[in-house]
Amino acid sequence: CTFYIIEEPELFLHPNHQTYFRNKLKEISILAESQVILTSHSPYFINNIESYSQIKRVYMDGVISKVAQITDDEVSHICNENGRLMAEAKNECRASKLTEVDIIKEAENIAKLDHLRYLLWIDPTRANAFLSQKVILVEGPTEKALFAFLFNNPLGAFYDESKTAKITIVDTVGKYHFFKFAKLLNKFGIKVWCIYDGDKDANSHRVLNGNIEKLKNDGVIQDCMKFDPSLEECIGVTKDHNAPDIEFYVKLEQNTNKCTECENYVKIINFVKQAIDL
Repeated sequence: CTFYIIEEPELFLHPNHQTYFRNKLKEISILAESQVILTSHSPYFINNIESYSQIKRVYMDGVISKVAQITDDEVSHICNENGRLMAEAKNECRASKLTEVDIIKEAENIAKLDHLRYLLWIDPTRANAFLSQKVILVEGPTEKALFAFLFNNPLGAFYDESKTAKITIVDTVGKYHFFKFAKLLNKFGIKVWCIYDGDKDANSHRVLNGNIEKLKNDGVIQDCMKFDPSLEECIGVTKDHNAPDIEFYVKLEQNTNKCTECENYVKIINFVKQAIDL
């Protein structure tokens, strides 16, 4: 067997070239009697990966080096669990409820699609989560705008906080997908927090919100924070439906309605501070 052992193959390469090089190394790895082992700090070497069992995450736990990994069977189990959760949540919205047999079929279909979602959704931004010590899962662009302000704007509470470099903010495109991302990251020894809208706990959201709390109680995530009914209303600003993230960011900058001085905004700051300091 020929071993190709490479340390930080991304050095001096443009991001697009990193992805191309990654694909070429993958071609070599499937040849008979060939094995590729590489260490990398680049998300471009793990984005759109087909099998998460290929990733071995090495991290420090105190003074001890640990290796975290996941098997293909464990990924399938997460997809199956998430399929059942989503099927039950969607059933809450139906006037005519599905039978148990139909729920099982719906769950199986969702699980099959989840394997592809894992492949397509782990772009370089989300792949950076595997290179981080901590991840905060958010529902969408408005919450991402919140952290862009908190971490990167001079007016933000954590602009000068170096520890934010240990954190990646991951947009899961809705709370329907919190479960599988939280489970996956937990398997890799990554600490996870969730921030989400309560949406008045209506219909499917009641099931999904309850499951997020269960993830916390089961130790899969460190903590969670719910905004009721939404992040914007929680801190006293109106929600813009045309460009919600941009308008929200501007309102934070301008301190519209003194939103960055209100009690709920302070609670957000304290929540994030706990995640940073843990």
